[in-house]
Amino acid sequence: MRARYFSHLIKKRKQNFPIAYLTGEKEFFGLKFRVNQYTLIPRPETELMVEEIIKIANGKKVHIFDIGTGSGCIAVALATQLSQATVHASDIFHSTLRTARHNAKQNEVKIEFRHGRLLKPWFDDIRKMNGGEIIIAANLPYLTRAQFEQEKSIKHEPKTALISDNCDGLDLYRELCSQIRELNPASTITLLLEIDPGQTTAIEKLLAKSFPTGQAHIHKDLCGMDRVVRVKIG
Repeated sequence: MRARYFSHLIKKRKQNFPIAYLTGEKEFFGLKFRVNQYTLIPRPETELMVEEIIKIANGKKVHIFDIGTGSGCIAVALATQLSQATVHASDIFHSTLRTARHNAKQNEVKIEFRHGRLLKPWFDDIRKMNGGEIIIAANLPYLTRAQFEQEKSIKHEPKTALISDNCDGLDLYRELCSQIRELNPASTITLLLEIDPGQTTAIEKLLAKSFPTGQAHIHKDLCGMDRVVRVKIG
């Protein structure tokens, strides 16, 4: 039985199935996370977002909202590092949230999870916050369909976690920015988005149009590529 299962794994690997899906787990920020066909495999590049949020939030009683949480890797990593922060996470898929909840429990952190589209599940809560600081983190699908088709290494990962329907890959970020404007929050918001390096100019234009008083800052990953954009709102 064991030999047959091992042969099955070898066959899957030859078909370019990611090792993380074969083992059922992936390390991120020094922590172990369950991954499956419903979740994107956490990337080392995304650790940059966690690092930047820790710099902003360390020692403060902030509310952090992880939008499109997927495996929960960003929310869980932050919850392990920021004891004074309150961490919230949402996703549009129930199957993905089940995995994220498991990962929070496995890593022994408390996170409030909700189902819904982008920031919508938290509208009432944020509107009730009178002042204070809010951090919104979003690593949403930002690849175009053409990029997805060209990159064979990701073909077995969920398309819904990778592909944005818009031609420039930024339609979900446009929607998220629109939701934030709709909220008109009393609190100060710091928004962090993970992007493809080729989207720098487009995301800067989007943020300048959405939040004219904010100034975007681009952070590079370990390969020197533009990866995380940060803007302060309010």
